[in-house]
Amino acid sequence: MYIETGGLVNTTVIRLDRMMKKYQAWKTEEGEVFASMDTHSVEELKEVYKATEFLFEIEAATGEEAAAIYNLRMNFGAHEPMGEPENCPNCGSWFYPQGSGECWKCGKIC
Repeated sequence: MYIETGGLVNTTVIRLDRMMKKYQAWKTEEGEVFASMDTHSVEELKEVYKATEFLFEIEAATGEEAAAIYNLRMNFGAHEPMGEPENCPNCGSWFYPQGSGECWKCGKIC
């Protein structure tokens, strides 16, 4: 997926699929676990969290986006991000510095 930014003369194309991260939801012996596959492996989920059944995978640009989709799929209600949104210092898009600190266009900011 691509997104264009800029005007008629100055156009920048950002490749969003490079910034998308995979998250997986699993059933466990005690409920569910939802984790970024950038920081966890399937083996770790099975061993440490006692994951027993794969539920689904999400690709998202930020942790807040992934959590919002997870909550919808699990019927947990709306996700409440940590802190207040601020404008990204690089591009001006909204991001949550007290949450994931990730901008959906620029990646990790803080």
